[in-house]
Amino acid sequence: MSPAPRTRRHPGRRIALLTAAVLVGYFAYHLALGDRGVARLLDLRAERATALAAHDAALAAQATWEARVAPLRDATLDPDAVEARAREVLGYRREGERSFVVPSACLEGPGPDHKGPASAPCP
Repeated sequence: MSPAPRTRRHPGRRIALLTAAVLVGYFAYHLALGDRGVARLLDLRAERATALAAHDAALAAQATWEARVAPLRDATLDPDAVEARAREVLGYRREGERSFVVPSACLEGPGPDHKGPASAPCP
């Protein structure tokens, strides 16, 4: 009996298939997870959405401040209003004026358990 004929092996074909598989895996990895891959694209889109939301909020805040500052422009500025606001907020007064401090208890009036004349001075 003669031995069965041996098939010829092609080592070059196996090396080519292995090389092709490694290259496909390499490019697939970098396509999905690389610095410029799909995952990075999704991260950049999320960052862009966050930045656009922050930009919209900043524009809204800017519009609010523009509306608050508009009366303070030179064309619409009322010196009497500025003086009244400075007196009210900052406590400014003119020379020779007297300031009176009224306790908050006197502003509220007598409480329900107050016993005594209605015209009694505040403590």
